[in-house]
Order: sequence, then C-alpha cells, then structure tokens
Amino acid sequence: MTVTVDQTTEPVNLIWTSGDTQSQTFRFLTKPNHPYDLTGIAITSKARSTLGVSVGLVVQTTDPTDGTVTIHPPSNGLDPDVYDYDIQFDDTDTVQTWVHGRLQVRKDITR
Repeated sequence: MTVTVDQTTEPVNLIWTSGDTQSQTFRFLTKPNHPYDLTGIAITSKARSTLGVSVGLVVQTTDPTDGTVTIHPPSNGLDPDVYDYDIQFDDTDTVQTWVHGRLQVRKDITR
C-alpha cells in the first residue's frame, strides 16, 4: 500500500516483522494531485532504536518525477525493537523532513 504524503501529514507509523523483506512506499505531493519532482534531490532515511542505535534504511526512487519513494530495511535486517524513523530530502539548499513516525519491528514467529 502506498501512503500519500504532503507537508501536513501527521506521523506515519509502520509495523514490520524481523527477517521479512518488507518495504513501504510513499508518494509525496506538493499540492493535491501534484507529485513532488524529486529529480536532483538526495533522499535519505534512518531509523533509531530505543537503545539509540541508528541504522540507514535503503531508499529506492525508480521515477523521481512521480514523487514516489520506497524504503526497505537494511540488507542485514532490523532487530526487533521500536524505532523512530524519518525520510529527508536535501536539494543542497534546504534539508526537509517530509515524513516521520514509529517503526515497530516484531519478532518473527515462524523462523
């Protein structure tokens, strides 16, 4: 499911399961039905656990003109915990945090 985000969006809380290859896609808009053109913008995302451990989330933008960004856990996964996360845009003049929230990583039961 894609979450639509504009500058008034409240925190977006996520729940992932440890070991899964889950991701979350966001579509950023500058006004109704007008995607944020992310061409030339450095996009980063990090998560910080309750223990203060920071990890970079993998950011994927397949078509920067449609305003869509997908975040994935790092290749070695995330330990079960509750994290604060955000996604920031840096256009060399301004750094903006467009979305943030809590990321709960649950323990995997099957594995």
